[in-house]
Amino acid sequence: MKPHNQGGVVDEQLNVYGVENLKVAGTKTLGVILMRVVVLEGARNGDLTMLMEMEMDMIEDSVRELEEKEKMCRQGLDQHRGVG
Repeated sequence: MKPHNQGGVVDEQLNVYGVENLKVAGTKTLGVILMRVVVLEGARNGDLTMLMEMEMDMIEDSVRELEEKEKMCRQGLDQHRGVG
């Protein structure tokens, strides 16, 4: 994960630069997370599983935030329309 101006594609939260609401996870994004969590000479399956779970948690948090924003928008729209 590099800064966008250095040719990076995703930030530390797995957001794709220049694309709203798109995250990417995979072995290519593990490098920086791996270095932040623990330095390994050879990645083991358990270590990779742990890191992929961390990525999945980040994505799930983003989905929850988007769902909450959508709910608030719908409530505002319903109030504007006089529904509910």
